[in-house]
Amino acid sequence: MRYGYCVNMIAQDPYGIGYAWIPQLAGLGFDYIDLPMAQMMTLDDADFQTLVSAPLRSAALPCLCVNNLFPAHIRLTGPDADWETALAYCRRAFSRAEKLGASLAVFGSSGARNVPVGFPKAQAEEQLATLLGQLGPLAAAHGITLVLEPLNRGESNILTKIAEGIRLCQAVSQPHVCMLADYYHMALSGEGPEAIATTAGTLRHVHLARPLGRGVPRSGDGEDYAAFLTALQAAGYKGGISIEAYAPDDTAQEIQNALCYLRSLETT
Repeated sequence: MRYGYCVNMIAQDPYGIGYAWIPQLAGLGFDYIDLPMAQMMTLDDADFQTLVSAPLRSAALPCLCVNNLFPAHIRLTGPDADWETALAYCRRAFSRAEKLGASLAVFGSSGARNVPVGFPKAQAEEQLATLLGQLGPLAAAHGITLVLEPLNRGESNILTKIAEGIRLCQAVSQPHVCMLADYYHMALSGEGPEAIATTAGTLRHVHLARPLGRGVPRSGDGEDYAAFLTALQAAGYKGGISIEAYAPDDTAQEIQNALCYLRSLETT
């Protein structure tokens, strides 16, 4: 497996991007970096080049994936859904992701996709399917695959289970609209490693954090990460695993320890 880190989770810069970690992750042994799109889209072109793009080239650290695709103010469901703005935004976002070398973009974005109170969920699901049908070819033109991220019900009221994501992928039926599995959200939604088997053929990316406090995985923390990794291997998954966790203590050492721990589980 290849391992990366969603550095927005440990960002200290005013934009919430985590770009200061670009030169550090490779030295800590990570294979790639996972950067937040919505936060990067607040940068003008010059700052994007100076703060993100140029440091990535210098560090020779691949950006496999961009997460947090949409900001919350762009409505994707409900009576105020604004697809014209969403598509215009994605044209710029996908162009930036391509410049970073990313091949995946995570469609989590609970604030943008959550269904307004009183709006029919079935209609919202149809809205997402239609929108993703338009975003798929746009992403493909930039060499990017959209990966749908089921979120726990504490964060989202739509697309909260692996099965929902698979149904949405099937409804869209495009090769550049696939699935993401997130250990943290799966655990909070009551889904175990066995759910991974249902994603075979659609799974393109994975996020992982300890459910308690969304912290970094640690030996003895009560979680069966080995079973999760085994389920991924059994499903034929060969992509990246991004740690998407808070690490407020001795951060560099803490995330390096998490990386070493996960790698050790692959040999047990």
